[in-house]
Amino acid sequence: MADPDLRSRLQLALSYRQKARTLGEHLVTRVESIESAERASLQSFYLRQEQRAELTVAVVREQLRLHVLRLEAEITKLREAQTRLSERAVQGEITPDQANRTNRELIGRIGHFLRNVEEARRVLQTDDPRAIGGFVDLPLDAYGSRLLELRPARAKLALLAYILPPVMSLSVFLPWLEFDGQGRSLYGIVDLLNSVGIATESTPIPLALVWLFYALLPLIVWPVMFLRDRLNVSWGLLLTGAAAVCGVCAPMAALAVNPTNPLPPTEWLLGVRLGAFVYVIGGFGLVVLGLKHTRLEASPRMRTVRQLQKAATAAIVLMVLGLIALALMPGKMSLRTESEGLDPAGLIRLTLRNTGVAPINVYVPWPEGVARRPAGAGTMTTYGIALYVQERGRPEFRLLRSDSECWLYLGAPVRAETLVSIGPGLRADIKLDTACLRQSGIEAEAVRLSVTRSDGTLAGEFEMRLPAGR
Repeated sequence: MADPDLRSRLQLALSYRQKARTLGEHLVTRVESIESAERASLQSFYLRQEQRAELTVAVVREQLRLHVLRLEAEITKLREAQTRLSERAVQGEITPDQANRTNRELIGRIGHFLRNVEEARRVLQTDDPRAIGGFVDLPLDAYGSRLLELRPARAKLALLAYILPPVMSLSVFLPWLEFDGQGRSLYGIVDLLNSVGIATESTPIPLALVWLFYALLPLIVWPVMFLRDRLNVSWGLLLTGAAAVCGVCAPMAALAVNPTNPLPPTEWLLGVRLGAFVYVIGGFGLVVLGLKHTRLEASPRMRTVRQLQKAATAAIVLMVLGLIALALMPGKMSLRTESEGLDPAGLIRLTLRNTGVAPINVYVPWPEGVARRPAGAGTMTTYGIALYVQERGRPEFRLLRSDSECWLYLGAPVRAETLVSIGPGLRADIKLDTACLRQSGIEAEAVRLSVTRSDGTLAGEFEMRLPAGR
């Protein structure tokens, strides 16, 4: 069949021309009571309207003619494919059954396009709107706006396909993530990732250049729109949109659900900002444009393609929803604490294991016993130890603020406000000398070791009663 949008436009343009011509003829032959000056003005108005209608009819017919040429080009390609199919069968590249099956499909598609060409030519040659759906009766000055509303759907899709890519590209300079009050665009995201404790030096691709990839990816759509094969245009839109959506969702969700990630998963979702949303929505828009592009065709091949594309789109949506659901699941801290209790020498050993992907720093102990964030360090990568003691005759524990001389690291006493750095996958053994506490005049019956992150999140806590005399 002829392009339905062009058919409707031609029907409306022919109705427009017929209405203007009829009113002009009625004015000349049947209206005797109109003054000559007013009659001349009306005749001029109807003539201008008829000329505009004639021009519109000519434009739509040219569009229909080009549509017929495209259909004939498709038929030529299919017939060439038939010729190549025969040659491949003779050369033994495919079996006779495969050749027959493919030939039947080609014959069906050629027949479909031939019927479309025949119908398009019939529409192209008609001068009567009744032959292509009936006369559309509107006020004469309403035809113009109605014709604008009936612009070919492909033109509207092309306009959107040209607008979305630059919007997506510019979104890399909008805020994408925000943690601890720090918002960063994709252009400056390396500083933000470093501040929350995610190592960026060992990645295969320099993260400082990732923004350029995301900025250029949507612009692939522009050359795709110039492809002659509409099926390739459709797949180009869909795959570019899918790559954009997955390119945002997959890395973020992968980091969020990674058990060694220093940030809780929900913080990743809550930290997403406008730029990422604009990019993902634009990607989904390209996917939808790809689907709508195939809807403009009615060939059997396009119907099959539409089913495949719908399935691919559903898979993308399910993947994104699944990653978001996984990201909402609780994750693990990047620091694991273990204690082996009191050894014969009166030492309590506390083992700190870095299970994350970036170095962490541990205060031994917290300065003045209070959690804090040092200048230049990330909140999510700074930890500290606080010591609480229960003294003889007192039921409550109290924070011990000046106890650095009783801590040992690498066999030596710890200096005040010592910051121990632990690399990814490594551990540090910190020891508390209970005899030192007694020598300092602290009669402790029990101790409590509390390991916290600088934002107050508890990483581990141990409480132990000390034998008499310890």
